[in-house]
Amino acid sequence: MTDTKRLKSRKTFFSRLRSNTRGNTLAMVAAGLVPLAGIIGSGVDLSRAYMVKTRLQQACDAGVLAGRKAMGEGSYDSNARAQTDKFFNANFPVGYLDSTNRTFNPTSPSGTSQVSASASVELPTIVMKIFGNDDIDVAVDCTAILEIANTDITMVLDSTGSMANNIDDGAGGTTTRIAALRAAMNSFYSIVDTAANGTGSRIRYAMVPYTGTVNVGRQIIAVDPAYMVSGNHNYQSREAIWEVDGPPGTTVTNDTTTTFETLNSVDGPECTGQFSQNQSVPGWWTANPSGNPVTSSSTSNNNGTTTTVDTTRTYSYYSWNGSTAQPPSNAVGSSYWRTCVRRVVTDTTTTVVGNPRIESNQWDSSATFLRWEHKQINHPIDAYIASIDTGPSTPLPGDQFASNVNWDGCIEERDTVDSDTVVYNGSTDSIDPNGTLDLDIDAAPTDDASRWRPYWPEVVRHRDAGTTMQSFTTNTRKSQTACPAEAQQFEEMTSSEFSDYANSLVADGGTYHDIGMIWGARFSSPTGIFAANVNATPTNGGYVSRHLIFMTDGILDIGQTYYSAYGLERHDQKVGTGDETQASANHTSRFSAVCEATKAKGIRVWVIAFATGLSTEMTNCASPNSAFTSSNASQLNAAFTTIAQSVSDLRLSQ
Repeated sequence: MTDTKRLKSRKTFFSRLRSNTRGNTLAMVAAGLVPLAGIIGSGVDLSRAYMVKTRLQQACDAGVLAGRKAMGEGSYDSNARAQTDKFFNANFPVGYLDSTNRTFNPTSPSGTSQVSASASVELPTIVMKIFGNDDIDVAVDCTAILEIANTDITMVLDSTGSMANNIDDGAGGTTTRIAALRAAMNSFYSIVDTAANGTGSRIRYAMVPYTGTVNVGRQIIAVDPAYMVSGNHNYQSREAIWEVDGPPGTTVTNDTTTTFETLNSVDGPECTGQFSQNQSVPGWWTANPSGNPVTSSSTSNNNGTTTTVDTTRTYSYYSWNGSTAQPPSNAVGSSYWRTCVRRVVTDTTTTVVGNPRIESNQWDSSATFLRWEHKQINHPIDAYIASIDTGPSTPLPGDQFASNVNWDGCIEERDTVDSDTVVYNGSTDSIDPNGTLDLDIDAAPTDDASRWRPYWPEVVRHRDAGTTMQSFTTNTRKSQTACPAEAQQFEEMTSSEFSDYANSLVADGGTYHDIGMIWGARFSSPTGIFAANVNATPTNGGYVSRHLIFMTDGILDIGQTYYSAYGLERHDQKVGTGDETQASANHTSRFSAVCEATKAKGIRVWVIAFATGLSTEMTNCASPNSAFTSSNASQLNAAFTTIAQSVSDLRLSQ
């Protein structure tokens, strides 16, 4: 009964409530607050979680990028791990936005060149904990890899004498500069090779070691043998002068001379009839021998020749008492003693039978050395050029004392003009002034002025300034010379091939930066004589980036008697008038002009100054942010490493 009443009462209440709409909105709002709070709370907490995840991803990315960079070409060691952690921690500090239980696990999977990591945190909720959700788990993954596109790299390397000097290795010891360069080159190769591994990218290297010249003869001939001068070429040289046997046979020479002889205190008949006819004047003068004419003959033998000299002396009256007239016939006796003059005509015939000795610049078995004559000589060069490969060695012209030689491949440059205003003209894409054929990166030879010449150190000698010929009797005045390792056009290289090339570099000679840069540009230019090599299409058909690395350990060092690609500065004066200061300035301006011409071709130029400061010219030569200085071996390695990583593409793959 009671239950029935209660049920009816409840129905009555709900019936009334349903029929009475006053105040319902408030109840409905109150009822909706609970789900609305959940929606708003989840938005707040999810927004915080998004911020944390974004920051965590950034930190993870920064960490693996730093770790991969520190890894270089080596393994993922403790140093690389430390760099990974350092950058992760800097970008996501502990407790960021009240996060907890932060984890970061970087690894470098075996057999790969990548660094991967996973990171996670727990983010306490602010609102959602009301609904029993106390934390949000946030996790990210990241991977950094070092990859590289198709790349051509030209290394222009100073291999001059100062590269043999010792230098701090950066680890408390010493090494030589050339050894430090070899090590840095190998590190560079390893980084780039690691980046290219498995990508299908083509990596090629061109090499241009330089001193005062470059070794590019084989490369020139491979393109076209006619690009080398043929026939003869002028060298500041020397030739031996010999005394040799003349041609065999009989040589007869005739000579006539007239002289006058005087006898004092003779009268007229004694003058005309006796002294003038070569007859004795009794008691006063005796003819010895007497007679008119008087003949004589002598014979001598010397070195296989017989020389006979036949002489005839004929006498006649000339004057008495100062007059050429005949004296009076009665001018006899002491009162007529006067001065008598007679004429003597001597006819000499010299007959040489056999081989007379003569001077010659041609040696034969009868030769006796007399002297060296230092001067410019037009030497034949065809046989010397041909000796570069399998041809026989070539005897030195005019030097019987020397052994035969072969051409190593170094060159003298094309014709040029002496100018102190050499500049690159961007509007015409050329180097001014006209006539600087040596600085033309692209033009092919068309005549002897634009052809290259063989560098022939064995024949070159210098002499005093201002002279055109100077004689020496000793073996002297040899100019300093140096032919560097053979240059190389773009090639793909294995690690051992690259290392072997680095080990072939030898430190010797003076420093001509311009000749190194000229040939680095020629080997790199897609529009020059080596275009077929430069423009060879990679198998993947992709774009090719181009880089030129110029490394030097010193300032320009020419020297007046140093034999370079421009001959001898003192005598040839192709780039200066013999003044070393002016010549150095001219060579420097040429270097700068070629740098600008190279960059104008879209080639990135890197410059490394090793054990020396960066001059203004070196800094300006480099592309933006591409110049380095290194004072020890460790810093040199770091510079090459930085360039290798820049040439490669350090990026995120996840």
